[in-house]
Amino acid sequence: MSTTIIGRVGAMLAALTVIAAGAAPAAAQDGSVTGSRTAEVAAIAAPPIGAARTAPGQRTAAAVTAAASIAKTGLAVMSPWHIRPAIEPSMTDAQRVAFEDQMIRDLVEAQVKLVRLEIAASGESAVDLALYRRLLDKLPADVKVIAVLNFALVEGGVTGSGVPAGEPYLYQLQDSVAVSQYPEYGTTTKFMKVWIDKALAVVGAFTSRLAAVEVLNEANKLYHPGTAAHPGPYVAPPDAYGRLISKFFRYCRLAGSKPCGTTVKVITHGMHPAMDGGDSGTANDDTVHLKALLKSASVAAFRAANAGAWPFDGIGYHPYPFAMGLSLPGGYANTATSTLLTGITGRLAALRTVLTGEGVPQAASPFWLTEVGFNSNDVTSTVLETKEAKQGLYIRDVFSALANRADVAQAIYYRYHEGNAAAGAENWGLVAHTGRFYGTLPPRYKRAFCDFVWARGIVASEHCIVPKQVSYRYHFNNIMYPVSYYHMPQFIVDAGGIAFPFWQVEQQLGAGPTKLISGDCSAFDPNVCSTLDYGNTSAPSTIDTPARFRVRFSGYPNLGPWSDWMPFTPLIGTAAGVYGPPSGATLDFKAQYVSFPVAVPVQWLLNHPGAQPYLRFHETLPGGGWTRLFQLPTMPTIPGSTQVTSNGALYVFNVSITSSSSRSFVAGPVEFRFGIAPIACKTDLSQCNPINAAESFTFAFNHS
Repeated sequence: MSTTIIGRVGAMLAALTVIAAGAAPAAAQDGSVTGSRTAEVAAIAAPPIGAARTAPGQRTAAAVTAAASIAKTGLAVMSPWHIRPAIEPSMTDAQRVAFEDQMIRDLVEAQVKLVRLEIAASGESAVDLALYRRLLDKLPADVKVIAVLNFALVEGGVTGSGVPAGEPYLYQLQDSVAVSQYPEYGTTTKFMKVWIDKALAVVGAFTSRLAAVEVLNEANKLYHPGTAAHPGPYVAPPDAYGRLISKFFRYCRLAGSKPCGTTVKVITHGMHPAMDGGDSGTANDDTVHLKALLKSASVAAFRAANAGAWPFDGIGYHPYPFAMGLSLPGGYANTATSTLLTGITGRLAALRTVLTGEGVPQAASPFWLTEVGFNSNDVTSTVLETKEAKQGLYIRDVFSALANRADVAQAIYYRYHEGNAAAGAENWGLVAHTGRFYGTLPPRYKRAFCDFVWARGIVASEHCIVPKQVSYRYHFNNIMYPVSYYHMPQFIVDAGGIAFPFWQVEQQLGAGPTKLISGDCSAFDPNVCSTLDYGNTSAPSTIDTPARFRVRFSGYPNLGPWSDWMPFTPLIGTAAGVYGPPSGATLDFKAQYVSFPVAVPVQWLLNHPGAQPYLRFHETLPGGGWTRLFQLPTMPTIPGSTQVTSNGALYVFNVSITSSSSRSFVAGPVEFRFGIAPIACKTDLSQCNPINAAESFTFAFNHS
């Protein structure tokens, strides 16, 4: 029997199976791998989504208790053909098509079933329906749309409005000249008439694709400087807004062509909390605005004419915590997500109190949270990963919790894309485009993109792999190629059947720096990815804190986001002090090259200077006995060897046995015994008995 001492940590240790923290429970937690590999695996059950987790940056807050429903969540998107050329003035038509196609592929990957899309048109010009049909016709048939019909539906305003030229055109909603059309529920201004005409045309053209229409956007918090006629930030007067939504509701649902039918919901504008910048208690304040709207003469007139019904199917709201008057000394983006969720919950309760007080039942006023957003640029950090990790955490902890509320009809994350070069601080998006140019494709998928996927119960997607199994293991038998210390041990990943060219694993043991290791994915088996040469990297032990790793995958040219950090189960440094293949394993000694690690605690060697670590082999045969399998003539210097664990507590030795030297083995059990013996063990096998019985370990194996 020949023996080989492989003096590198690239051939040590074993077995860990973990499921990525925070993922929905996945199959294959039994340690099995594709092919006829055998390995000993210590399984760790996946924590539920609601469990505490540790991950990059500040990902330490308590998570939501359940995945959000795909049917109750959506994403704000944009059309690259939008009328405002400032969106990306230098994009060619070909680049706009490519952006649109890429965005739709990403929506499909994330299983988005509802998108929020602003539709706009210049002045009194008709909406270019074909422009928006480019996008809508490409969407999968089961994807619905919330059409945001904001002031930009009449971009620039109407002619002959009677409003001074120096006034922002938005003031035309209340101040433009009166017209005779849509006479119910109060005066119709020319701006209202043109807006309603266009809105009805949009709904009529896209009825089958629409889930809802949002009537204006943040009309209680319009960011325009005051003028002589309208000092202070402009707010759509509640009665004027009440007239607009009441008239639109009538002609979309109750009268005329009724394009809304019974399927397209009419939602109030997404109210801004508007409690920042001294707005609390003013007409901007969400509760003040909502109460005034519900009590307005126009809404009262609508109710009187329609048996007490309300001119809406839901209440739009944008729960931005930074605008809620909360005490957030470090800013919302640096505050625990649990604190933010508590503040938002309180604000929604205040709105519900207003609605209940005015006699609006919850069934008639579910919340449509049409913008739930987090700007990763607002996190106080110079590390991009930290900023983006907090954005992802917000999705997991806040967005999901809001979507799960019984009184929330829909929660829409704001948004798919980042700001362009003209809006460099606008990092709300789930993807980022190189150079902040939307024509640069494919985008980089931020961690938030994957949290949006995972938090909605999707186990994995093309860019967001939550491996069914991530193993840090030692292969004792491998039919595909001989066990080689250049490839063992390995991180092995079941990528869920999705093929990737390569992946990376980052390991952190103890207080030292992390180690970044690259690996290949199998060209013939997309379920298996493994690390390359792992030499000179410390082995995890029980004393290492933290002992963790994380993975990310890549399809050229971009890397995907990192997974959550996942813990090692240290199988070196157990109470027994020595690690080898778990007792009872079946090893194919006859046909395969067999290799396994053993470890001796440094303290054992310090306790017995000059002692001889030994490994003996015994096969139960008639007349059989012990054979010296392994011995070290001298011990390495303490400390100073690459064969030591990161804390310096254990020396790791790899024992390799070639199949040519073990063909005489018959059915087991086979025993390997490791320990510390007197120095005489070097030359006399009979002296290879442990100095201290506690400082030894015996493993029994079967073999085929």
